Amino acid sequence: MKEWGRLIIKDRKAQVLAILLGVMLLVNGGFYLLKTKPSQAMASSLEKTLQDNRRAIMAKQAQYRLYASFGRGKEQLESFKKMLPTKSDYTGIIRNIFRMARKDGVKSDSITVEKRQVAHGDIDQIVFSLPVSGSYRDVRKLVYDMENSALFLTIDHLNFNGAGKTGDISVTLGLSVYLRS
Repeated sequence: MKEWGRLIIKDRKAQVLAILLGVMLLVNGGFYLLKTKPSQAMASSLEKTLQDNRRAIMAKQAQYRLYASFGRGKEQLESFKKMLPTKSDYTGIIRNIFRMARKDGVKSDSITVEKRQVAHGDIDQIVFSLPVSGSYRDVRKLVYDMENSALFLTIDHLNFNGAGKTGDISVTLGLSVYLRS
């Protein structure tokens, strides 16, 4: 190191070279700072924008999943509605209930509509009661057949009315049926 110091002090060319080297280092450092600092700030800004955009995309994707789920649910509801019988099928449903009761060996001579209400938009719910009498086995078979029929019947409640002298039981079935317009 001492050699370099003596060389620079004595040799004029070495001094000029050392000065030029120092100036080049200063110019290069200044150029580096002038070019990299703005680029670094721009890169930081772009990274922040990228993170914000990613968050916005994730929020939109979550919102889209919600809308898509709602759309699928609405499609399923519409396809279910198409499976429901129409209001014009009401008398056919009543006939099928009486036919089912006769087939299962129970006696029923009346059906009473208790209420008719709009369940949802174009879907009506009709609630009615059906008094039946017969053996326990036959009434149980009727309940099973109603629950498994294609009539979209719902048994809301069963009221036991008593047993007769012949061993038959009397039951009032509370039924609901949903019809579309």
